Amino acid sequence: MTHGPVWTLFEEFDTAQPVHEKLPANCFERITLDYLANGYGAEGTIGDARSYLFDSPDLVRFGVHWIERFVSGGKWRVLSSCLS
Repeated sequence: MTHGPVWTLFEEFDTAQPVHEKLPANCFERITLDYLANGYGAEGTIGDARSYLFDSPDLVRFGVHWIERFVSGGKWRVLSSCLS
């Protein structure tokens, strides 16, 4: 059992830039907004900050499906306002 703070290192990526030539620059923002627009996750306020709570494994599955459909030219049902 660990007592006290535990430091975890992670690498941060600039997700505003395209991660692949076939994907839009704001791909991760678009996936997240579509996830929320489809009724998944939760949105609220913590302090003064607009905040979101996601089921990580479910969001990953949704994101993989979103990317596969986008790259293959499949029709994606656009629900979030940023995709128009």
